[in-house]
Amino acid sequence: MLTLLFWLVLIFSGVWAKIPAESTKPNVVLILIDDLSHYGITAYGAHKVSSLLGDFENEPISTPNVDRLAETGLMCTNAFAYPLCEPSRIALMSGKYNQRNFLRCKAQHSSDITFGDVFQQQGYATGLFGKWKQSRGTKEIPGKDYIFEFGWDEFCAFDVVTEGKRFINPNLIINGEIHDYQLRTDLDPMTGRRWYGPDICNRYALRFIEKNKDKPFFLYYPMLLVHDEHQPTPDTRPKELFDTFDEGRNAHNSKKGDDKKYFPDMISYMDKLIGKVVAKLDELHLRENTLIVVMGDNGTKECFAHVFSDGKIYQEERGVIPIMVFMCHWY
Repeated sequence: MLTLLFWLVLIFSGVWAKIPAESTKPNVVLILIDDLSHYGITAYGAHKVSSLLGDFENEPISTPNVDRLAETGLMCTNAFAYPLCEPSRIALMSGKYNQRNFLRCKAQHSSDITFGDVFQQQGYATGLFGKWKQSRGTKEIPGKDYIFEFGWDEFCAFDVVTEGKRFINPNLIINGEIHDYQLRTDLDPMTGRRWYGPDICNRYALRFIEKNKDKPFFLYYPMLLVHDEHQPTPDTRPKELFDTFDEGRNAHNSKKGDDKKYFPDMISYMDKLIGKVVAKLDELHLRENTLIVVMGDNGTKECFAHVFSDGKIYQEERGVIPIMVFMCHWY
């Protein structure tokens, strides 16, 4: 993963920085899936998933949007990351091994030069939309403002000042302002249903692309899916499961609303949201000049196993991740 970061930074700070015309600088979209092994993408060979705790067995999964990128791009088959999300995210963004993180464990130092900083220096608009969880600030700078230290023009992020809720009626920080949807009584006007964190972050990502369509941009999209809590998505059927799901203590988990049977639905919804990003690039005729990278922060949780068509079961190795690189045209 660090090699990929170095490659991206090297190209954009070196070769492409010498390109005189702003319009020829390629856009970059980096999508980071949360807690999904390479075998969670069907292009890697597994088409079913099972719960090792008995919640479900051999449930079909499908990731057609990511698979289409894999068909015409570069697909890595031997990629590794840290086994936990925070170390992977900090290493990816800073290019540092975690033993060189001098602020404290699992926290980013404001002096780190990140890929956001590098893209900004080369004239790119930068946006982060999704999971942060890299630091909750310092004594001098509160978490809601600390993200600005790392090269982001705008952001909509989860797990900034507190973990809170990420899915149904989430707790988000949007450009330095706290938005706790648990305190709201209105419904999402676009769906007429409860607010859903992955949808909110995705909409901000799409608006960022639209807003910056006439200049080079770097979109970092660290998705909220498919990490726990495992909950129904807006596409889960019957739809009442999403509308009435109890996020509090329940029979499945004594601390928070978590039901592992919804994990396959979450994979499908993750793929759907990636498809929306790609569709927006197509709509604005930006795909020809956009580098798309899809990867994971670590493997699938140990309670799940991916199943191949021959019945072979793959139980997770936490550090094995998908990496796919796609670009239509190279100037």
